[in-house]
Amino acid sequence: MESIVAVIMVFGVPLSIIFSITYLKAKSMKLKAGGGIESRIVSSLKEENDNLRSRVENLEMIMSDSDLLKLKEFMEEERLKERAEKFRENY
Repeated sequence: MESIVAVIMVFGVPLSIIFSITYLKAKSMKLKAGGGIESRIVSSLKEENDNLRSRVENLEMIMSDSDLLKLKEFMEEERLKERAEKFRENY
C-alpha cells in the first residue's frame, strides 16, 4: 500500500507542476494577445475610471473656486435678507 502512494507521489507532483505551468503560460499568452472578455472588461473599466476622474476634477475645481464661493456667500446673504423682510412683514 505504501509503495502505491509513493509511486503516485513521485509521478503525480511533477505532472501537476507541468500542467499548472502550461496553464499559466496559456493564460498569459491569451492576456498578451488581447483576446478574450477580460481585456475588454479591463479596457472599459479603465475608460470609465478616466471619465470619473475627470468629473471629480471638475467638481473639485468648481468647489474650490474662490469666485464661486464668494457668489455662494452673497446668495446666502440675499436669502437671509429676503427671509428677514418676509418675517418683518408678517409680524
